[in-house]
Amino acid sequence: MFKKALSPVIATIILASASLIIGIAILSWLSSHSSFTIKESQIEAIRAELAAEENIVPIHAYYDENDKVLKIYIANMGFKLAYIGPIRLYNSTANLVFVPYGITNDNYYTLLENETTNVNSMWKPIGFLSEFLESLKLTTPDALPKTDSGTYIMSYFPIKPYNPSETWYLIEIPIQNLSSGNYVVEIWSVVLIYDKVYINKPYLILFTK
Repeated sequence: MFKKALSPVIATIILASASLIIGIAILSWLSSHSSFTIKESQIEAIRAELAAEENIVPIHAYYDENDKVLKIYIANMGFKLAYIGPIRLYNSTANLVFVPYGITNDNYYTLLENETTNVNSMWKPIGFLSEFLESLKLTTPDALPKTDSGTYIMSYFPIKPYNPSETWYLIEIPIQNLSSGNYVVEIWSVVLIYDKVYINKPYLILFTK
């Protein structure tokens, strides 16, 4: 017994329905992809604007042999609140990365306002994780702090604009066994965009132990 062929009308309806479903799927994908591209370009534009306004100045750095602490003096010479995040300490043989105190991490640093007042750190999810790792010369995110849900986070400190009488800062990094040599300290500023924190630009200072 032969099966009855579909009528031309039903076949046309089925074909039109299939085409509509495929079209909707394609439009949905294009919409989501376009939104991601637009948002990424918006983030870059905002970050560039904030970077142009920012002016953090490293003043002096030295290693305190008695306390086993690297001390770095900085000031925010811009006109707005700025934020500092990871600090990279390196030379030809070392690459150490430190994060603000308060997040579980072996390598940390503290921030003092005028050498007297501890500044509290804050944290948010990391934006552009691959860029963060590349900037700090990290090969894997495994050592980074993260939430219970698995989201990688970055801690950071706010620093107020400079005032001769009250707003300069001291960074203290405990390092028990720092080898002799010439070092570069790379202080990374960060910016807050769309409830995430993005690495922004580095400020360098040199010291010799």
